[in-house]
Amino acid sequence: MQKEMNFIRKFEKYIRKNKLFMPKSRILVGFSGGPDSTALLTALYHLRTKYQFHLLAVHINYHLRGEESGLEEAAVKKFCFARNIAILVKHYDPKGKKVNENNLREFRFNWFNGLVGSYKIDSIALGHNQSDQAETVLYRLLRGSLLTGLGGIKPKSGNIIHPLISFSRDEITAFLEKENIPWCEDVSNQQNEFTRNKLRNFIFPWISDNINPQAVEKISAIAPFLQEADDILSNSAMIRMRHVMEENNDDEYRLKVSELLKIRPLLRFYIYRHLYGEINGTEQDFYQSNFEIIEKSLKREGNREIQLPHGVILLKEYDNLRVMKHGYQETEEVEAAREIPSLRTRFAYAGWRISMKKLKKLPESRDLFVDKNIAYLDFDKLEWSLVVRHREPGDRFVPFGMKHNKKLKDFFIDLKVPAQERANALVFTDQKNIFWVGNQRIDQRYAVSKETSSILMIKIEKIRQRKSRPAERMKRR
Repeated sequence: MQKEMNFIRKFEKYIRKNKLFMPKSRILVGFSGGPDSTALLTALYHLRTKYQFHLLAVHINYHLRGEESGLEEAAVKKFCFARNIAILVKHYDPKGKKVNENNLREFRFNWFNGLVGSYKIDSIALGHNQSDQAETVLYRLLRGSLLTGLGGIKPKSGNIIHPLISFSRDEITAFLEKENIPWCEDVSNQQNEFTRNKLRNFIFPWISDNINPQAVEKISAIAPFLQEADDILSNSAMIRMRHVMEENNDDEYRLKVSELLKIRPLLRFYIYRHLYGEINGTEQDFYQSNFEIIEKSLKREGNREIQLPHGVILLKEYDNLRVMKHGYQETEEVEAAREIPSLRTRFAYAGWRISMKKLKKLPESRDLFVDKNIAYLDFDKLEWSLVVRHREPGDRFVPFGMKHNKKLKDFFIDLKVPAQERANALVFTDQKNIFWVGNQRIDQRYAVSKETSSILMIKIEKIRQRKSRPAERMKRR
């Protein structure tokens, strides 16, 4: 009796240390009938009264092993009925899909997540153990994961918890034997069709026999330290990302390449992966190989397009890096030109808020012309009505500081203005000429001089909803 109580005490200590459950939690337990999930459900059953847990066992019959699958389903039902534990069973139909690890995992979690809402579940408890942890770390290392992947399985990730991740298989089976609780052995674990089975049946036995008999314990023991290091580096990367972020919204992020490349490569990895996750909805499938492709492209001259998994696109345009989803539109829908027949205090056009004001003299500021979203013009040189529009073929003006006409297209190219900014730029004209390219430069012919008696100030502001900072989003996960 002492050993099984030691198991329960260790189990309870682990869940309290990692804050896996709160009293009165509603817990969904993935129950395959194997030793791990049986030990997990048994331990939670022992603690149900003390913590007032509400348990719901769920079992999937994949029908992959014929009669054995049916016997397994009968065994898990018997276990739960004997202890008055609620249980749900679902049957897997591949519907013509090839059966592989990813398909089975997708099916499993789609069902689990559906039950979370229906049964007001607080946590999904899974029976991964110390061996699963070691296999995950090695598997991800071989697939090219960096520090995040090498942290392996976290005790808690969102609403998914792993209370047995610190337990060895020997501890688990010894507990069940002492409790005199039978379990099902999945013979498919001995087959080597799946990658993890190859690690379990070939790689780790060889490592244990030839390198270190405690390989599983040693590898799984470093996972918590790597997880902590990952959190520290991730937070540091998010702080630095705010300083290089030029613009962001729900569909696109824009960063300054020259500033981005000043950040340490390891932190750049975290930034790329985070933005990939923001666009894709998950950071899964972003590996070292993706990082290396991005790095090479950013350090090369010229514009580049980088395609990542799941349709995430990175566009390098001069000193800008845009991160977006495949299928983006290079230009937004062009809004028709708008006439301004007389001085207007404020109005909106094409996603911009435009303010106008007549002044008698320039404001007293040394940084008068630093803000490119504000133009100061000689009011008397303007021939009303004014017009605000997007660029058109053949547009020309005399950029401030120059003496001759210049094509607007060439002006943008010389300043290395990204294509999206060119398409969305506001062009202000009077009845004769362009007098201001918004956010860029006024026309020399309309500049304020000593002879100016009245000044027109125009200010443009991008209209956008406030979006939470990257670091804030990370904290909410």
